[in-house]
Amino acid sequence: MVTVIVGNEINKDKITLYKNVNLIQNVKNISKLIWDADLVISGGGYLKIEVANLYTPMLVIPVQKHQLDL
Repeated sequence: MVTVIVGNEINKDKITLYKNVNLIQNVKNISKLIWDADLVISGGGYLKIEVANLYTPMLVIPVQKHQLDL
């Protein structure tokens, strides 16, 4: 099962889902989901710090130019 967490700016109704994909929005306890994850794929923002503190493997994809050096 793949769980995808999206922010409020994403319109869930316009996303095509595949089998075994769970889409979550408005997450209350993201730390628990990160802790339970096998891998986190994230943008280069502050979430990467929380993922690192929880020792969860991650793939960071910078989405802003200033994030390239972080």
